[in-house]
Amino acid sequence: MIRRTTVLAAIAAIALAGCTGDRPVASAPATPGRYIEEGTKFYAELLHEHKGRKSIVLFSDKASLEEFEKSGEVPPPVKSYIGRGPDMDGRKITVVLAMANAKNLNGGQDEANTKDRRVIKTFESRYPGLDIDGK
Repeated sequence: MIRRTTVLAAIAAIALAGCTGDRPVASAPATPGRYIEEGTKFYAELLHEHKGRKSIVLFSDKASLEEFEKSGEVPPPVKSYIGRGPDMDGRKITVVLAMANAKNLNGGQDEANTKDRRVIKTFESRYPGLDIDGK
């Protein structure tokens, strides 16, 4: 009986491993707060409270993060995903994307769109089950 259970568990593990597609899946949801990945593919996520409302702000470059930390305002362009974030205090919170500014990139708007998609995918991989932009 133990062998049968072991074999079934192994088959289930193999089947589940192939179901994640190309998106990495975290073993447990992240906890909103301050999280930064340095390097060539910069990613930062900050829990922010403004006028009593919490949101998670996402950044694709260090300059935008530093500007936000100095001013308290998310630098434009910005896109908000209202109520599309993880549950916090009994409700889904808003996710704010500090979008890549095409004027500052050699690749223009295409490069900006690629950076924004990468940041959204990274965020979604940190919070399994979320699909903030419906894509």
